[in-house]
Amino acid sequence: MVLTSLPLKGTKDVDLMNSITQYGRSAGAPDVAPAARELQLLRDQLMKAELTETTAEAVASELQKYNSQLEKLAARFDARGAELSISFVYRNAFRSKDKVSQSDLDWERVGVLYNAAAAHSFCGVQAHPKGGDGLKE
Repeated sequence: MVLTSLPLKGTKDVDLMNSITQYGRSAGAPDVAPAARELQLLRDQLMKAELTETTAEAVASELQKYNSQLEKLAARFDARGAELSISFVYRNAFRSKDKVSQSDLDWERVGVLYNAAAAHSFCGVQAHPKGGDGLKE
């Protein structure tokens, strides 16, 4: 039996930090810059991550952490973050020339959750014993 893992979806850089900070100021919110900076750094790190035998589990865990932060952030907006005017672009994992862009945090979460699943599938393929009866015990 041949196992294959899902490929990661590619994305483009976005400026979450400035968009969140500016929106927070305009809404009269307390200083959101430190939290926005932390979220931006996490996204930047994850979008550059590569899956290897030694990094895949950590990448999957960090993607899930980022998703959780996005979920909490989206809940604070009436239009699920569309107010931030950020265009999140994700490429088709199987045809990288195809891409879709949407301007809400839920779309970013879709891409992040797909990539977390891809990282978990990579872990599964790496854990699969070579040869024999596979996962039977």
